[in-house]
Amino acid sequence: MKITVSGKIGAGKTTVSKALAKKLKLKYLSTGTVMRELAKEKGLTISEFLKFAEKETRYHKELDKKTIEIGKTKDNFVFDSRLAFKFIPDSVKIFLNVNINTAAKRIFNQKRRSEKENISLEKTKKAIKQREKLEIKSYKRLYNVNHHDKKNYDLVIDTSESTPEKTVNNLIKFLRQKQK
Repeated sequence: MKITVSGKIGAGKTTVSKALAKKLKLKYLSTGTVMRELAKEKGLTISEFLKFAEKETRYHKELDKKTIEIGKTKDNFVFDSRLAFKFIPDSVKIFLNVNINTAAKRIFNQKRRSEKENISLEKTKKAIKQREKLEIKSYKRLYNVNHHDKKNYDLVIDTSESTPEKTVNNLIKFLRQKQK
C-alpha cells in the first residue's frame, strides 16, 4: 500500500504519518528523507543541499524524480510530503486540514528554533499565512497544482479538534473500507 500525506502547515502531517506507518508496519518516508539521500549521493550535508536547492531548480527536479522513482519501485510506505500525491498517482492520497488558530498554537508551542518569526502567537499565525501563500504560488508556477485543492485527495481530515491517535484511527478505518 502506498499512502501519501499532504496538508496545511501545523496540521500534524509528520506526527500522523509516522504514527500511521508504525501502526500499519509500513516504511515512513518524507521529503526530508529523500533530500538527505540526495545530499548524501552528492557528498553534501543536508544544509549544503538546501542552500543549493534554494537557488537551483534542478535540485527540485531531482527531488521530484526521486519521489517518482520511489512511487514506481517501492511499496508499503507512508510518504509525508506536500507534493508526493502528484508524483505517486497510484497512492492513497490524504490531506490533513487545520484551522489557522490551532495551527499557530501547535507551531508556536513546538518552539522551533529555526523559525525565528515564532515569537508570539500572532506572528506565528502571520508567518504560516505567508508561507502557505508562497507555497501555493510556487507549486502553481512550477507544477500547475494547488496542493490545498481537496479534489486532489481521496480523504480530507480536519485535525483541528483531533488528537494524532484519533486521526490515525480514522485513517485506518478509511483504508480498511477502501480495501474492501
